[in-house]
Amino acid sequence: AAGRIDPYQMALCSVDEAVRNLLCVGAEISRTALLDNFCAAGPADPQVMGGLTLAAEGCYDAAIGYGAPFISGKDSFYNQSKDAAGKDYPIPLSLLISAMAPVEDVRRAITMNFKEAGNPVYLAGFGQKGMGGSVYGELYGCGNNYLGPVDIKAAVRLYGVLLKAIKKGFVRAAHDVSQGGLAVTLAEMAFSGGLGAKLDLAGAAAEKGMSELELLFGESPSRLVLEVAKEKEGEFLELVKGLPRTLAASEKVRGLPVEEIGFVSEAPVLSVKAGGGLLFREDINALKKCWQRELL
Repeated sequence: AAGRIDPYQMALCSVDEAVRNLLCVGAEISRTALLDNFCAAGPADPQVMGGLTLAAEGCYDAAIGYGAPFISGKDSFYNQSKDAAGKDYPIPLSLLISAMAPVEDVRRAITMNFKEAGNPVYLAGFGQKGMGGSVYGELYGCGNNYLGPVDIKAAVRLYGVLLKAIKKGFVRAAHDVSQGGLAVTLAEMAFSGGLGAKLDLAGAAAEKGMSELELLFGESPSRLVLEVAKEKEGEFLELVKGLPRTLAASEKVRGLPVEEIGFVSEAPVLSVKAGGGLLFREDINALKKCWQRELL
């Protein structure tokens, strides 16, 4: 979907998501290595070749920006067919990015599922308007195909501090906001751990004027949800908000978009509101059944 809107941003989003997946388990993202897999129609078509060129430029800029070299890759061209009348049906340009990085101590790796009732939940990253490239936008056609840009410098700065928090043991669970948007990320963390959450998105770092639809199902890049150990929350905030006290000067980072949005609950219910309005309140088992159902 993103490839039809902006092949360059598609490449940046793909690399950003791959790096975030490594971050969410506590991998050493400064040692990331990448692989690419381009899928496209016939490159003799100028539009196909133009999209491919833009995507390759995005891969280059992402590799430089994240300090992550491409060590291998492949491509698959001529993915198209003709109907009985001879009309061509080319696939949209798509790009698969694979990433790898070492985990210093696998015993300290973290997983995505909520761990303990009472632990605070934080949303890291900045929400942007637009539904471009999202699953919701593709399925239901919301009339807004804007695809927000990836700010690589801001992402690298955010991820570096969050990796410190993970290594220090402040974070109990982490999951990237990607396919399906924030609502799906929260549901996956809830039903994977068998715990619910009570959340309010009013305080999340986001562009002014975002609709409820964009808040829940938009797929803005460079965002992730964190469950923080309650007893470590003060230290976590010292680190991510750059507060003084015991921090070294190099760790004092101000203005990071990391905001508390609620807490994990014992009751198996995911409740999400924005300000005064309830967006949804659902049993996590019902959400899991919905998640497992095939899309028609």
